[in-house]
Amino acid sequence: MQELTLTWGAWHGDAPLRLTVPEDWSVNVLTGRAPSALSGAEVREAFAHPIGSPPLRILAAGKPSAAIVIDDLSRPTPTAELIPLILDELLRGGLSREAITVVIGSGTHRPATQEEIVKKVGPACSGAIRVVPHDAARGMVWHGRSPRGTPVTVNPVIAGSALTIGVGAICPHPIAGFSGGSKTIVPGVCGIETAQALHDYQPGARLPGESLTNAFRQEVDAVAALVGLQYVVNVVLTPARRIAAVFAGSPGAAYAEGVAFARRAYTVAPPTDADIVIANAYPFDTSFKVMWRGCWPLELARPGSSKVLLGAAPDGLGSHAEAGSGPDSWSGAARWFRAPQPRAIAAALRMLRAKARRRAIDYLILCPGIDEATLRRAHPRTALFHAWEPLREQLLLRHRIPAVRVAVYPYAPLQMPQRAD
Repeated sequence: MQELTLTWGAWHGDAPLRLTVPEDWSVNVLTGRAPSALSGAEVREAFAHPIGSPPLRILAAGKPSAAIVIDDLSRPTPTAELIPLILDELLRGGLSREAITVVIGSGTHRPATQEEIVKKVGPACSGAIRVVPHDAARGMVWHGRSPRGTPVTVNPVIAGSALTIGVGAICPHPIAGFSGGSKTIVPGVCGIETAQALHDYQPGARLPGESLTNAFRQEVDAVAALVGLQYVVNVVLTPARRIAAVFAGSPGAAYAEGVAFARRAYTVAPPTDADIVIANAYPFDTSFKVMWRGCWPLELARPGSSKVLLGAAPDGLGSHAEAGSGPDSWSGAARWFRAPQPRAIAAALRMLRAKARRRAIDYLILCPGIDEATLRRAHPRTALFHAWEPLREQLLLRHRIPAVRVAVYPYAPLQMPQRAD
């Protein structure tokens, strides 16, 4: 047997996952041009040269308050390494610690727990500064509508802040093209109504890493500008979720440079002849719902191949709040978004097709964090395994030919296909 060593369980040990496969299998591990980590000094140096913006301390001068929006534990951003640098800039600009709030922008996920806050903010800062977990279902402030008509409700801390800073990682995203930039704010600290109107009515990219000119991304940018995003600190990550590059500055210019770097770092050329395609969902494998960020290699796999998804999912299924009770909560969003009839019909058809595709998925899934009944409700054709050996035996039964060709994506959510524009 030959052994492959991957990583899984982001934020929960980041443990080695060892897979043994037959010696005569031809295994192609696609790593692309994975970036290396910066030192602490290099992070500080990159942070000190904002792109398209004055230094953060200049923006903070004379402001009565500031909000730092970070993502939650479902995202791999090592925000605890960045917050002290941001705080230093804000304090140098004249703000007091009491005037600064960190908001855990969980979007429509459940609010962050205290244990998760400590991991994302850091033990020192979590006890020395105000930290607010976002709750999309409670206390949101009405902020009007975007030019496209999206209803904008936002966290009250953001609504009352004089300076808003977004912190996140630039990763390939299956709808927005890339995460980071405005997406830290929208839907990060917006209400359920905003999130659902965006997902239901604004068509996005076809694959992770595609063009940022899609309607979804453009609307995210428009809503973030309406909310008042003024500065971003975006990072590109290594496969071990360490900081490989920092892009701080204006939400437009800094983000654009970060996306260009991420494209170079994360692009791989998917093989077209693989008999087995294995996609590891690390570092987006905290829950089953976010594991799907790693599915794109399986969607591109040739017909007849075996498609394997790996993810620890220590938090189980994961959660997303919903505003309505219609199919995929479309009818609930319709109460808030006054879409023209053609757009509303197109949105409903998109969701029905997406639901049919999900039910037709025939992946083999290695995921110890969920149970069979949970999986079957959403994906009746999938096969669930809690250990590698029985899954490997299933693959051996399916593929009795010599020299089985295997393509392995060791950190699929941080990778994107070369064909993306």
